[in-house]
Amino acid sequence: ALLVARGRWEDAARQLERDGGSVDAALRAADARRGALATLRGALEEAEPLLQRALPHPEARLGLAALALERGESRTALDRV
Repeated sequence: ALLVARGRWEDAARQLERDGGSVDAALRAADARRGALATLRGALEEAEPLLQRALPHPEARLGLAALALERGESRTALDRV
């Protein structure tokens, strides 16, 4: 807000891009963890969209592998990791 108030438009835009990237990464990590928890609870239909939305976060890839194992899809699980 201070950069905008001072008329430093380009600096403000760069700051928003940097902040947006870190917020996006945090949201992906949270979705990956929620998806993993849903998998552990056996809520597989709930887990999959959370994990898909979290990609390409590494925890999402592992979560999708665990989900595939829960479904008995060992080949798909191997492809996920």
